[in-house]
Amino acid sequence: MATFDYRARDRGGEIITGTLEAASEDALITKLKDKDLLVLEIKKYREEKVKGTKRSFSFFNRIKSRDLAVFTRQFATLISSGMSLIESLVVLERQTANPKFIEIIASVRTDIESGHSLSEGMSKHKIFTRLYISLIRAGEVGGVLDESMENLADFLEKDENIRLQIRNKTAYPKFVLGFAVVITLVIIVFLVPTFKEIYDDLG
Repeated sequence: MATFDYRARDRGGEIITGTLEAASEDALITKLKDKDLLVLEIKKYREEKVKGTKRSFSFFNRIKSRDLAVFTRQFATLISSGMSLIESLVVLERQTANPKFIEIIASVRTDIESGHSLSEGMSKHKIFTRLYISLIRAGEVGGVLDESMENLADFLEKDENIRLQIRNKTAYPKFVLGFAVVITLVIIVFLVPTFKEIYDDLG
């Protein structure tokens, strides 16, 4: 199966664009004809188009817990709406801003196109924890992947909210501690040598 971008015209003359997976261009054309769409253009989907040419330092591209929570919620919503895994991942690649995360999503999509399961594709990347992969695998085995994704999204969002609350409540104590450290360093570096010279002069 391959993924294609298409542009077509419906019966009302409106131009429609989208992405679909199909065995070939002919199969895609047949799918679109069944939907009463007139095919205008078909292009094979390319990862490079999503990734773009911009690259930045890996420090700024690190994937935050919030990024994973948003990804999981969007993935759950797309799957629940009836989209296939590959189509959902294509959409997520386009909506994700972090280049490093885009590469991971593209890698998972490629593994699925090669015949691997979603959990197998995710297990290759450290961003997905063992618990995350275990819940995905359980959803695949039980045929309730959409429910597993929803539960994962709920869990990650609650965890992120707790992290945010802790961060906000500890911000002021951290500021006070940092200020105290700076004052202490100033005393040690500037004042202590001055007093030493005074006491030396006094014998």
